[in-house]
Amino acid sequence: AGLDFAIPVNLLERFVARPEILFTPPLVTLAEQHESFDFRAEAISVVQSATPLDLEMILSSGKGPENRHAMTFSDGAYHVSAVPFPVRAGPAKLRAKINYEDGSVQGVIDDRSFSFDGKMFKLSEINCLRFGPRSELQLSNAKKMEGSLSELGPILVQFGGQSFPLDIAKAVDMTVEFPGQISSVSCTIVAVQEGKELGRLSVPIYVQGLSRPGMEALRDGEFIMPPRSEAPSSYLRAISDKADYIGQGKTYSYGGDELTVQRAPRGVLISVDGWRIEFGGPGQEFLGVGEYSDAKRHAFSGDSPGIDFNGNGRGCNTIAGKFVVWELEVQGNQIIRLAIDFIQHCDEKNPSLYGTIRFNSTFY
Repeated sequence: AGLDFAIPVNLLERFVARPEILFTPPLVTLAEQHESFDFRAEAISVVQSATPLDLEMILSSGKGPENRHAMTFSDGAYHVSAVPFPVRAGPAKLRAKINYEDGSVQGVIDDRSFSFDGKMFKLSEINCLRFGPRSELQLSNAKKMEGSLSELGPILVQFGGQSFPLDIAKAVDMTVEFPGQISSVSCTIVAVQEGKELGRLSVPIYVQGLSRPGMEALRDGEFIMPPRSEAPSSYLRAISDKADYIGQGKTYSYGGDELTVQRAPRGVLISVDGWRIEFGGPGQEFLGVGEYSDAKRHAFSGDSPGIDFNGNGRGCNTIAGKFVVWELEVQGNQIIRLAIDFIQHCDEKNPSLYGTIRFNSTFY
């Protein structure tokens, strides 16, 4: 048949030289974010070499210089202790809005502790505090509480270069934001041999309670803008809810080298492992960066955006879905960069199939 399955030697050499980096980021809670964690990574090489690999970990928030840490090899893995979220210099400044029956005041306040229902909290840990005989407290992780509030006393509010003490005992509620709060950092593991970089792996580290990983948000039908990646990111991850006809309740994960990403008449077509995923703009419009709601089955979407995750002998008659394009770069007929998060409901009312697609993307 004229088939040739030979692999060019130069491609094979690059493939076997690249180590597989195994790394699971630590779970960081709000209370532990400024503590030191043990970071552990493994590097597995197809071909053993007399020259050992060196691993370096890079932590970057995108706001300021990155922190580099050399990892030490022991007990079959590489280790380093580091603080993922260093304490910021100076007192924490919060942006607050205090609402009264006849008006509101907005400005900057200092962080401070207070007692609610016998427990100590900081203003930086809350989103909203509603005053009354039975006060209500909403924490930054969306947890709500009811109880008695100890006397906060006057709060010094700064705005317009001036400071004013406010008695909040007569206020209706107060909302608090932490401007500049870092809720995620990029963690990159770089493998080097004899001064030459052989591979790298980038993953985000989140502060639990300040932010939610994207897949958790998608599960709840929400889109959260992903953090930036230190290295080009390429993968497909999808989770199928129970009773979803397409995914059959399973989780799917594919690396970038398994994906085929093509330009289509209205958008993009991704193929992998028997799956076919299409996204298109509404009507005859080509896809662009932005959120697309009320998406329909791609082939019959009409004036609506198009979406269709199908394959391996399974497809939907109708689809209700939505997706967001975080990044899309096209040159001619080539897709250069792509970042999409999506939610699909087969036959419109069935449980969801949701996931993320990255191709040479600057986002996770």
